Amino acid sequence: MSHETPAEDKTTRDKFDELTNKWIESSIKAFDLNLLKRSLEKLLTEESMEELENAHSQAQDFMTNELRNKMQELRTKYRLNEQMERFDELIKNAKNKPPIEKRVLPAPEQIVSSIIHEAKENELMRLQQEYDDIKAKNCELMDQLIIQKKEFRDQIQHIQDTINEAERGCEVASNIPVSEMIELTEKMKHLKNS
Repeated sequence: MSHETPAEDKTTRDKFDELTNKWIESSIKAFDLNLLKRSLEKLLTEESMEELENAHSQAQDFMTNELRNKMQELRTKYRLNEQMERFDELIKNAKNKPPIEKRVLPAPEQIVSSIIHEAKENELMRLQQEYDDIKAKNCELMDQLIIQKKEFRDQIQHIQDTINEAERGCEVASNIPVSEMIELTEKMKHLKNS
């Protein structure tokens, strides 16, 4: 045991191997022969006990090999060896870097400047939103104005058509002699009364 590597010099891979070996050994020890012998002591002969010991030894060897093989499969599948080496390299690099001697904090002026900048950004966003709202309302009002303008033009055209029609009626009426007009008016009254 004196030739063992000190714990701080061991790689993560070495530590993982030790842990794996301990786990395998404890799993195999759980398959206890003495407990099995005591429970079967009265049922088995001495020769059968020897066969049981041999079978137990073979079972332990088989289980040990199977567990080691499965662990190796997992290491290969998940590339654990490379990841552990990378982890050790990161730890080594971190230990070799000089410690951080002082913490860099922003100056009060930088904090004030940052707060002012953030306030300006918020105000700019608020004004942009307000501008967008006003622009949308303006577009809506312009659409309404165009519709009203068209309605107003239609009304003016209707009035103009009525005036033109009245002027033509006056022109026609002014060309009719007065006697005929009186006679025509009398006929209209008569028709109205009947």
